[in-house]
Amino acid sequence: MERYSTATKRSAVTALPISGKVLAAANLVNTLPADIPVTIERFWEQDNGGLVLRFKITNKTNEAIEIGSLGIPLIFNNILHEESLDDAHARNVFYDPYIGADAGYLQATRLSGKGPALLVLPVGKTPFEAYSPLLDDPTPRGTTFEGFYEWMPLTKANVETDWKDAQPWNKPSTLMLKAGEHHEYGLKFILSPDIRSIEKTLVAAARPVAVGIPGYVIA
Repeated sequence: MERYSTATKRSAVTALPISGKVLAAANLVNTLPADIPVTIERFWEQDNGGLVLRFKITNKTNEAIEIGSLGIPLIFNNILHEESLDDAHARNVFYDPYIGADAGYLQATRLSGKGPALLVLPVGKTPFEAYSPLLDDPTPRGTTFEGFYEWMPLTKANVETDWKDAQPWNKPSTLMLKAGEHHEYGLKFILSPDIRSIEKTLVAAARPVAVGIPGYVIA
């Protein structure tokens, strides 16, 4: 199994032409090894008041390939080290994932509890199969920083190797690409006016929501 990461080699990306709702586009070829069997293009787009991050993955070989693991890093400022309470409330967030496959989403809320709150939703078929820590990130972890994580829409390779002794949250999946074939994954970033309105914002975005009335008791 080969592993690739755009964070391994920090290089300038190649800009692509833009049009319509696309705000920025780039080919990530310069950040990846030459032997990788795919090309990856990244697009930032406007969509009904939200911001979409979309990736197009194309098999550039003459053979079918299987992608068994795929992650989209979601980097939020949760580094509380040597922060005063006032500074942390002004600059830092908590992030909470609902690892719910096709119904999954992530919310990032200010430590102060004030709005707006950021919601990250899947675009197209981008299931939230797992929320995996970025173990190769050099930022020191500890009681004041829980680490950075990635949204994983493909996890079969992880379940069969690194996570073989664990029970996955969701049924793992994999992607088969024929020669020249491409597939897209994406995430949409939208705002909820405040924390209490998150469920309403999800419903307005046509996302499934379950609310307990009057609430839940955990024993």
